[in-house]
This record gives sequence, C-alpha cells and structure tokens, in this order.
Amino acid sequence: MKRRNYLYRYGLATLALLMAATPATARAIDYQSEINNLQNDISSLNGPLQDTIAQAGTLEQAVAQLNNQIADLQNRIAANQQTRANLTVSIDKAQADIKIRTETLGKTIKSMYVDSDVTDLEKVASSSSISEFIDKQEYRNKIRDRVQTAMKQIQELKVQLEGQKTQIDQLIKDDETLRGQIALQQAAQAQLLVQTRGQEAEYQKQIASKRNQINDLLVAQAAANRNIGGGANVTAGDPAKGGYPAALNNAPKDSLVDPWGMYNRECVSYVAWKVQQKIGRMPYWGGRGNANQWPSSARADGIAVGSTPRAGAVAISMAGYYGHAMWVENVLPGGMIHVSQYNYEVQGLYSEMTISGNGLIYIYFQ
Repeated sequence: MKRRNYLYRYGLATLALLMAATPATARAIDYQSEINNLQNDISSLNGPLQDTIAQAGTLEQAVAQLNNQIADLQNRIAANQQTRANLTVSIDKAQADIKIRTETLGKTIKSMYVDSDVTDLEKVASSSSISEFIDKQEYRNKIRDRVQTAMKQIQELKVQLEGQKTQIDQLIKDDETLRGQIALQQAAQAQLLVQTRGQEAEYQKQIASKRNQINDLLVAQAAANRNIGGGANVTAGDPAKGGYPAALNNAPKDSLVDPWGMYNRECVSYVAWKVQQKIGRMPYWGGRGNANQWPSSARADGIAVGSTPRAGAVAISMAGYYGHAMWVENVLPGGMIHVSQYNYEVQGLYSEMTISGNGLIYIYFQ
C-alpha cells in the first residue's frame, strides 16, 4: 500500500511537471506523434516531388528539342523562300529575253522578206553574182536559225525554272505545315511543363510548411529543455565531450546514424554512447529512440527504471516534444545532479549543467 501511495504521488508530480512544461491543450506523446506525422508527410511528399522534378526535366528537354526543330524549319523555309525569289527573278529575266528574241526574229524575218514581191529570178539578176545571192540567203537563214535556237533554249530554261519554283513552293508549303504541327506539340509540352512546375512548387511549399512546423516544435523543445535546467549555468564542460566519438561529433547534426539507430549529435546518441562506454552494453533502440520513448523501451527490455538519481544512470525528462536524455555524472547534496548532454539548445552541441534531480525518470543500465 505504501508503495502504491508513493507511485501515485510520483505520478502526480510527473504529470504536474509535464503540464507546467507543455501547453495545457497537448501532451508530449501527442507532440511526438505530430512530429512523426510531419516527418512521414515530408517523406511521402519527397517521392512525388522527385518524380515531378524528373518529369519537368524531361519536358524541358522535349520543349527545347521541339524549339530547335521549329528553328531549323524556319531557317529552311527562309532559305527556300530566298531560292524561290531568285527563281522568280530568273524566270522574269528569261521571259524578257524571250520577248527580245521574238522581236529580233520578227525584224530579221521582216528584213528577209521586205522585198518578197521580187522574184528569185529578179534577185539573182540584181545580184552581182549567183554566189552573192547564195551568201545573202544563207546568212539570213543562219540568223533566223540562231534566233530560233536561242528562243528554244530560253523557253526550255524558263520551263525548267518554273518547275523548280513549283517544287520549292511545295517544299515551303510542306515545311510550314510541319512547323505548325510541331508548334502545336511545343505549346502542349510547354503547357504541361508549366503545370508540372506548378505541382513541383506546390510540393516544395508543402514540404517547407511542414519543415517550418517541425522547426517550431524544435524551438519549443529547446524552451522545454531550458525549463529542465531551471536557469542552470550551462557550460561546455569536458573538452573531450564525454568521450563522444569525433566521427559523430564532427559530422553535421542528424547526418549519421550511430550503432544504436540514433542520429548523431542528438541527446539520445550521446547517452547511448556513454552507456556503451561505461557499462559495455546498449540495446539497439533505432526507430523508437526519442528521449521520451526510452523509459518504455527500457521496461520492455527488462532494464530498471526509477525516480532516484544515481551517478552513471541516464536521466530522462519527458517535457517537450522529444523529451531530453542526460548522463548523470554526479549526484550532489540537496537533490542536485551534475549531467553531461548533447543538443540541450537543439543545436547539436555538447554541454554540462547542474540541475535538480527531482521530477526526472532514471534508467539504470547496471
């Protein structure tokens, strides 16, 4: 009966401490669940976020390739348009040459037959000799044939140029059609990219919001830790940082996991190291390693838990969102204890302080 009364009084005292250190509308276990939920939410958002980033990268490449295709087509269309303009000039020149040749041929024929009413006999008679008559006739015929041949060549060239122009017109038309189709694809991909970037921004916004919530909770945890000390003088203490390994201490906070499943430079990682260093055995409590989970983890593993301070024990405060774990270096007169710790100010640093040993839970690993 006395033991039951003692436990009852101890429970009331602990409850009073928790209520004094945390808002009346919440309890430490609820806060921890909230942090766990936020961290799970961040993990669940990171997957879609990375997928969205990858998708956006693929879309950007697709849009860039389509833009390049459009630019190439535009250059080809411009080149063909220039070719068509050149052909038009050549066709116009050929047409002008045909006109000139036609006029020349007309004049030649007219001059040849201006005296067409004179008989060939009379022409021969008027010539100084028959050979002169023949030479004049052959000259006229050569001029006529030469003009006709030139006209035929120019006409053939004109037909050839017009055929080339028709082909160029078709190429331009086909390229313009293809350019329009690619432009539609580009617009669709660009719109999808905008939507994807919007999704990415929304994921980033949600993750940032949840991280801000966690930071707010950590700030509150730091305030709760300061309440544990009750205005105690917190010092750097042991320059060897209680023996905590340099590999864990020198790495950024929460960037490594120690042999017991705790993140480095957290209070629980430090006291787990102290237990292993001083006692030689520390259970693996990864996944349930927050300080306010240690008492239940210890009971589940058959490790003694009590309310009496003892040097070489682990002191647990249940205040705040995570709680706080400390290594009891010495028990002092007047119910005071001297502890070493990490992360008291939630900055991942080693410190020591002397505080009241009342209202804490102690885990006796030996």
